[in-house]
Amino acid sequence: MEDNNAEPAHGYLLPEDGFRELSSISVHLRLMAEITYGMTPESENDGRISIRQELMGWFFEQIGMQISDVLGTAKPAVKYVPPLH
Repeated sequence: MEDNNAEPAHGYLLPEDGFRELSSISVHLRLMAEITYGMTPESENDGRISIRQELMGWFFEQIGMQISDVLGTAKPAVKYVPPLH
């Protein structure tokens, strides 16, 4: 049933589960940044860290799918406008 007193508002509503999932994704991305920056003293000399390309591909694929799932739960926000009497 459509509400005749609703009009489009700016923005989207994200369910609480979606917010928690985005928070988790943020933690995973920060962890990957720490791993990337956290080189051992031996690897600091040549500036390289060894992370398998296949693993990085899998990680980014998973993050992309998780973000897509969260975006699929977002709904356009609506603003209730009381009827004129």
